[in-house]
Amino acid sequence: MAQSPTDALKLVLQIVVPCGIAFVVTWINIKVRFAKDAAQAIVEAKRILGIVANVLFNAYILFVLTHQIVRPDPDVHTFVLIIVFNSLALLCNLLTWTLHRILNVITVQAENMGQLIKLVRTLSDDANSN
Repeated sequence: MAQSPTDALKLVLQIVVPCGIAFVVTWINIKVRFAKDAAQAIVEAKRILGIVANVLFNAYILFVLTHQIVRPDPDVHTFVLIIVFNSLALLCNLLTWTLHRILNVITVQAENMGQLIKLVRTLSDDANSN
């Protein structure tokens, strides 16, 4: 049984790290196997590794934030500075992710509108020729 929080953390990490690595490797293998070609497989693998790096970065920031908040003897100036910077980093990451999703939706909608315009032109040309 775990005697201290550090022992409990070591035990959890011994379970979580191998499971996380197995999950990421399986995820990459599935994406690579079902990719159309090698270029798409490389893009998918890079995307997955980027997601994993982003999650690890956010987890580290949350760890530092939590450590600063529960620390028994904080240095007030450093304490506030670290909390503000880490909070802003998490906010920036969230805003970047949200704006990226919005940009993807706008791109898909623009492509759909382009296809719709082509279809309407084709149908109107066919109607005018008859």
